[in-house]
Amino acid sequence: MTRLVVLGVLALAVVAAADGLRARSASPPRVQAKPSAPVRLVDGGRHDYATAGDRLQDRVLLKGKEYLGAEAVRAAFPVDVPGPIAISRIAVARDGTLALALYRFPSATPAQGAIELWSDRTPVGGFGVPPGYFGGGVAFNRDGSLLATFSY
Repeated sequence: MTRLVVLGVLALAVVAAADGLRARSASPPRVQAKPSAPVRLVDGGRHDYATAGDRLQDRVLLKGKEYLGAEAVRAAFPVDVPGPIAISRIAVARDGTLALALYRFPSATPAQGAIELWSDRTPVGGFGVPPGYFGGGVAFNRDGSLLATFSY
């Protein structure tokens, strides 16, 4: 019986060590790139989308009607943390791809920033960003292949 307990503890220690090494070696997604040529951005503020919510802006409206509900926005958040969500900025590409710059507020840790990408009410991508990276706005380039975030 004692051997089983010792083997169990050793197995847990090995798993914990491997998990710790994997977390350190995993590189975060690259969120900043320097284009080789000037990039012209499309004004992300001119569109028919708006945010709405009771306390926090957690839904997206299109021409005054709900386009993305709060539950869909929460479910697509790319960083695995609990807590309420607030949409900070919206950008729309010419092809209709929607970028939501948003924050999640876990109860015991700092806010988590992220970008969610949507096409026809379907999440098509997303990535975490450090808080404050889009305080000044978000915008797509003209062909929608790049998304820029701005901070003050």
